[in-house]
Formats: sequence, structure tokens, C-alpha cells
Amino acid sequence: MSNQYTLPFFNAINLKQLDDTYEAVFEFEGSEISLDVNFCTLKDDELVDVTCVSVEVADTLKKHLDQIDLHLATAQQAIHKDWAENPEGACREYVEHHKEFIDELKSLSKDEVFKSIHPVRIGFYPVDTSEEGGYMTIDFTVGTDLTDYIVAVYLDEKGLVSDVTLEN
Repeated sequence: MSNQYTLPFFNAINLKQLDDTYEAVFEFEGSEISLDVNFCTLKDDELVDVTCVSVEVADTLKKHLDQIDLHLATAQQAIHKDWAENPEGACREYVEHHKEFIDELKSLSKDEVFKSIHPVRIGFYPVDTSEEGGYMTIDFTVGTDLTDYIVAVYLDEKGLVSDVTLEN
């Protein structure tokens, strides 16, 4: 049996000799979103690379890659809900911070700044890294050229939102 496994966006990988990270690009609404798959796990409070995974782990990852549009829609709904319902939430904090400190955003309303937040990265973690709480992370920003801060939406292995946070 071949150890080669074909993943959408990433082509063939060897399930018995994995690299620690695989990278690709996904076109979404006229923009590029970087994709990465990270094969690591938390052991004794330290991230350790995993060199092989089962076909079942790869099948689950493939399913999520095939549903990438659905996951992006779920993450966008989560940030809209955070914006609308949580005055102390990650989105409000992100917008208020950036409106105050980034000249290009000062003339915009808070709603306009929020509407400019867009996805830039989707990271997959198909091996348990439960300390961070997410099977995948979708990062949103007003622009990578303007800030290192992101609004990160964590989704679990079922594709459900587990957290929306502000990160640097």
C-alpha cells in the first residue's frame, strides 16, 4: 500500500514521512489566503513534530479542506456575531485599537473598519493541540501591511467555532 496521500491544495504527501508544515494558497473573493497544515502535538508543554499519521487523520483533514468555503463562512459569521453581540469582544477591541493607532483607518467609522477585516490565513492542526483549542484557525486582519494583530477564529474538528480572540 502506498503511503502517498493527495490533499486538496497540497497535492501528494507521504503519510509515513511528514514534513512539519505544508503551505499553499487559496483564492477567495479575489484575494489570496495562505493555507498551512501543521503536523505537531503538545507533549510536556512543548510542541513536537509528528512524522506520520493514519489514513483516518488524513481523511478528516481532506474533508475539511474540501469544505473550506463552509469553514470561511462559519468564521465570518462568528466575527459578525462577536461584533454585534459582544461589546467587550475581540472584534471591538481590534477595531478600536486599530482605528486609534493606524492613520489610514482614523477617518473611517468603526463599522467601516470592521467591514474591512478579511481572512488572510487558515491553519490546520490535524493532530491534537488542544492547548490552543482548535483543529483549524482562521485569521482575519485589516491588512498585513498595517498590523501584526489578528482576529483569530478557532474551529474544532467538527467545524464548530470554539473561540474568537485577538492575537498578536
